[in-house]
Amino acid sequence: MQLMTPPPSSTWQKPLGPVDRTTFEAEQALRRRQARRLSRATWGVAAVDLGLTSIIVTPMALLLVILLSNLAAKLFPPFGLAAEAVEAFYTWVFSDKPTPYHVLGAVGLLMIPGIAGTFVLMPLARQIFGSIGARAWALGLGARELNDLDFEEKQAQNLVDEMAIACGLAGAPVMILDAERPNAFPVGLDERDFVIVVTRGLLDELDREKSQGVVAHAVATVANGDLRLTLSIRTMYMAIGLMTTLFDFVLTKEARKTSVELIKFACTSRAKRSAETAMLLAERLVARSGTKALEEVTEAQRESTGQVLRYMFLGWIILPLMIARAFGSLVLLMINLFLVGPFFGVTMQKRKRLADATAVQLTRNPQAVAEGLMTFAQGYEPLAQDPWIEIIAVVGPDWQSQSALAERLGSLGTFHPTLNSRLGRLIAMGAQIDYRPRREASPYWGLGCGVLVLLSILTYVVWAAVQA
Repeated sequence: MQLMTPPPSSTWQKPLGPVDRTTFEAEQALRRRQARRLSRATWGVAAVDLGLTSIIVTPMALLLVILLSNLAAKLFPPFGLAAEAVEAFYTWVFSDKPTPYHVLGAVGLLMIPGIAGTFVLMPLARQIFGSIGARAWALGLGARELNDLDFEEKQAQNLVDEMAIACGLAGAPVMILDAERPNAFPVGLDERDFVIVVTRGLLDELDREKSQGVVAHAVATVANGDLRLTLSIRTMYMAIGLMTTLFDFVLTKEARKTSVELIKFACTSRAKRSAETAMLLAERLVARSGTKALEEVTEAQRESTGQVLRYMFLGWIILPLMIARAFGSLVLLMINLFLVGPFFGVTMQKRKRLADATAVQLTRNPQAVAEGLMTFAQGYEPLAQDPWIEIIAVVGPDWQSQSALAERLGSLGTFHPTLNSRLGRLIAMGAQIDYRPRREASPYWGLGCGVLVLLSILTYVVWAAVQA
């Protein structure tokens, strides 16, 4: 079989010379350190993201609580004590003569509801996937069971078992996705509950050694804990979506509809819960943590503005809350776009390189791992209607550069390192392939650009507020 190479590039070419060699042990140690630091930074940035959003929304929520408590106190006098306590706290937070320590304390207290609420709701959001299991999840993505009469599919199970045993995992079930292009990805919660899904194109196009290299990467992804990390980030966004759904219950119809569906799902026995419903709810909750919720609240705000005169009392209660909610969604979206997203993207790039090094360790054959990856140069086929699965797959939709500028930028703003950079590291680990890696920009430039843009926007907002 003729070796397939990526298309020629018009960008800068590294001069021929000795290759900087490394071992898979050194590569793993380097990538683990980088991934560990970036993972911590990602969670820290996410906490700041939640805290800033909470600072915007919490004061309006406190005002609403004060108003409703005072109204309830007219009917039930004990509610008056709660209203007085919340009002005293609100007055202390927004003191006329704040000191530096007072400001720090007030900001910290206002950040707590958003951060604490998200991390309290994360286990509940995780139950959406935990209640269906990895196999049902894979079936919901369109995968199917192995055909015991098909030699290629039985060989895939043998390869996965070999790699799983080599890295200390229990034997993993294998499922087949009927897609033409080669690829593989794990599905599941963690190392105890997962399946490996391989495409039919992988079995048809690659020989045993190359298939083993690709499968080894998928198994290494599980062994290195990437499933847990990706699911944790996903459930964090789902928890944010769940919190915004509860907050928007009185504001938008879509939030009320999602709440009803969540209650129905929770009341359904585990045996009767479907993977399709679970994935649909997960998709809605993740969408409600970003632009979807902002669009809904903005639309509801436009509708309610025209009804303020008709429903004067209710309108003047809800309208300020909608304004704060829309501004909070905008801040959350902006920080996710320019800060949390780039941090998570660079983290996953380092973990992909770690999985490549682990695949070399499992197979002791960097040549097979590199040649297996080179077959992806022909193109990419979407795996499923789930972008989070494409993040965890061996290659994703953003793995290949499409222009000279994109090749120079490399993997900035993506979740997958480019094929060029991955092959370069495999060559350093001993792969002997007819390929010359190109120079790329460091992915840390993406983080720097995101932080710079975000700081510029925040500086302008503060300047505009001071001028006003």
